[in-house]
Amino acid sequence: MVNYDACCEDSVRVITSLVANIDKKSEVYSDDLSRVVFQMNNLRYILANLKRTGLQSILDDYDNSVVDKFTRILTESKQVYTRALSDAICLTVPSKEGGGSGSGGGTLRRFLVGPHPLHFARPRTPLPSISSLSDEILGSQTSLTSSSSTKMDSKERSQVKDIWNGINQGFASLLKQHSQLSIPDKELREDLRECLSRELVTLYQAFHDRSLQTPFTSRREKYIKLSPSEFQAKLDQMFLPAAAQIAQSRCIQMDIVSLYQKDLPFVRISAPMVRYSKLPFRLLVRRHGVDLAYSPMIMSSAFIHSAKARAADFSTCPADHPLVTQLACQSGPEFARCAEELSALCEGVDLNCGCPQRWAMEEGYGAAILKEPQLIEDLVKAARAAVPRWRIVSTPEGEERQVAFSVSIKIRLVPCPPRAIGEDGDSSAPASWPNNVQLTTELVRRAAHMGVDWVTIHGRTPSQRSTDPARWHDVAQIIAAQVPHYIYTAAPLPIFLNGDVKSLDDAFQAQHISGCKGVMAARSLLQDPTLFQQDGPENPWRLYREWLDLCQEYPNSLPFNSIHRQAYWILEKHIGRKGREILHKIDNMADLYDFSPTNVYT
Repeated sequence: MVNYDACCEDSVRVITSLVANIDKKSEVYSDDLSRVVFQMNNLRYILANLKRTGLQSILDDYDNSVVDKFTRILTESKQVYTRALSDAICLTVPSKEGGGSGSGGGTLRRFLVGPHPLHFARPRTPLPSISSLSDEILGSQTSLTSSSSTKMDSKERSQVKDIWNGINQGFASLLKQHSQLSIPDKELREDLRECLSRELVTLYQAFHDRSLQTPFTSRREKYIKLSPSEFQAKLDQMFLPAAAQIAQSRCIQMDIVSLYQKDLPFVRISAPMVRYSKLPFRLLVRRHGVDLAYSPMIMSSAFIHSAKARAADFSTCPADHPLVTQLACQSGPEFARCAEELSALCEGVDLNCGCPQRWAMEEGYGAAILKEPQLIEDLVKAARAAVPRWRIVSTPEGEERQVAFSVSIKIRLVPCPPRAIGEDGDSSAPASWPNNVQLTTELVRRAAHMGVDWVTIHGRTPSQRSTDPARWHDVAQIIAAQVPHYIYTAAPLPIFLNGDVKSLDDAFQAQHISGCKGVMAARSLLQDPTLFQQDGPENPWRLYREWLDLCQEYPNSLPFNSIHRQAYWILEKHIGRKGREILHKIDNMADLYDFSPTNVYT
């Protein structure tokens, strides 16, 4: 007759030996993260099989503390895992016992055969962490709601920057390392994901929000790389089964626009401007608040067939991102080829459907194709088929990362068709006649169905002059129609607004009235490249010199007359008549550099 108690004792002894063996084998891993994941996977496997085979019920009858001990070990291993991840990205979470990661928690033998430390804490000099510095620095600020009046000394600003650099570098390394690990048990993956959301995302959210309210830099986007929702999304992606990660990478964001939105409720955009929005100008406005910049409009045929024209119209550099290249085009194959060639050089292509200049209209480009919605559909469809929305690419450092490539269109309010004139000369249309808002909404709907990532609407018709007020309220009605995104149908297609944005206050007002996702400025940015800057205008002379230095750094990007004209616009409102006369007559770079504030204010 089988001795029941003896069988149970033998079972406990075997399981204990298995756990001890797991503990020993985990030491072959050189890093904390791999070690603890190995332990959790095997512990979870043992617990799942005890339950599946019915052995758990037998052991509970014999000694109901046995399975509890294994469960407690797994729980503590999860805590060690969380601390290991928080250390990796400088989001230190102190343990309840007062120790940091590596205080001895998470060992597999602790409840079974006594202490057996696993060396989770290898001595190292950590970067500043949120828990150690955020309260000291950010919490000491007297008014978080009035950041413009809050002062920080250089040491405090440097410390906050160091924290963000540590977070960004650590998180990038963590994502790469974690991608090489496997957690096959779905329940364990979900437990870990919830644990990280509860601990790390909460800390990240708090520090992110406080950083936005603290003037540690005028260029927050340089340090704050991810919004809390993006941080959460990337953590969630770590717990997908390996086969699902590539598919998930295509929809990790609700839309591409969310990649570009920083610390304001809208994306700040520099418009495409023929002759002016070239590389030096884009670099200048990026330094002063612009989130996304467009190239000047480029003729697709010239881009494809003329190396000389391509070099004259398009140039970029590592600092010139994110960048959208705008094209004038009438051919689907041409648009697709341009998209393919540009996919490694910029973040998207935009079809110009709004240029009202006579030459463009006469040749069938720009606003002329507003009358040909089928052509717009064909062009968008061709570009979207040529380049996927999300891709996995290899960096020069040998790392893989997902990148987005957008296809968008820039339009004006669609003009109404010619109306019949009655005998009395009345040109009013019947109530059923479509108006500008209805026609534009329908065009947006068709473009969305073909796969555009956003539409920029200039709030005027092609025939309206720049002196006519931009119709923000018409754009608001189009946005209110909630045209669904073709891919992310749970959200409406993002709309950018353009027209009459002459200051940051105007940008906020335009967004408030319309509900747009992005605000684009054109001529006003030429006059004030700091238009989107949150901490006030730059010293005009410093900005003037910055412009000249950028033009010198990229000498083949602009002809002298364009450099001169932009320099004049920067100083025009800040110097007197005599100064304007002197500046106007300058005809070389050396004299532009020599031009100074002395005696120019009279």
